[in-house]
Amino acid sequence: MVRLHGALSDGTRLGILHALYLSELCPCLLKELLELSDSRLSYHLNILEGEGLIAHEQEKNWRIYQITDRGKKALGH
Repeated sequence: MVRLHGALSDGTRLGILHALYLSELCPCLLKELLELSDSRLSYHLNILEGEGLIAHEQEKNWRIYQITDRGKKALGH
């Protein structure tokens, strides 16, 4: 419970969740949308994925991220 709340306590991570609620996205678009460096985006994605709030699918050389049902519930949707 503490880790879940910690994952949700950051504005950047909430921005990622809201963006993924609207559409599945690749990291390159998330990076541009949120104006983050590769390393910062990777850091936040790892935290969200570790808590089961987002997931990714591999499509050739691309990762495509989507929000999970747990992530939607955390946003109140």
